[in-house]
Parts: sequence; C-alpha cells; structure tokens
Amino acid sequence: KIMRLFNRHEAIRQVARNYIEAENYHWTDDQLERLFYRHTDRLEAEIMAEPSTCARDMAAKMILAHCDGDFSCLSRSHPVWIEARGLISI
Repeated sequence: KIMRLFNRHEAIRQVARNYIEAENYHWTDDQLERLFYRHTDRLEAEIMAEPSTCARDMAAKMILAHCDGDFSCLSRSHPVWIEARGLISI
C-alpha cells in the first residue's frame, strides 16, 4: 500500500513541477496548495501512518520524511526513526 500511495504522491509532484514550469510564474502559492500540495500532504500523512513491511516501504518513507534529501537531520524521536529502529530490532 505504501508504494502505491508513494507513486501517486510522486505523480502529483511531477504534474505540479510541469504546471509550475509551464505557467512561467503566473501562479500563486494558494493555487499550488489547492491544486497539488493539499493532496500530497494528505498522501504523506497516510503513508506515514502505515507500517512499513519491507525495506522499499521504509525507503519511500525516508524520502518523504527528508523532503527528497533537502532535510537530512531528524530528531531521534521522529516517528520515522522510531519505526526504523523497531524494524531492525525484530
């Protein structure tokens, strides 16, 4: 389920990138939020609420949690790190 949601998330992000490039700065943050980012935020929340069942699921969560690498330091108490530690202690 995580990968299905992740793929939908990434498809929306690609449409958003295409829209931003095509509109040449004729968009507002509110437009982008309404058209794209509300949907990706909802998908991210749904993904994070699902337990990972394989390394691929965890990788998808890490990509989202780190904003594709833009944020590389999460606190030790972040839910993603708690889940990662839980997976390796089994």
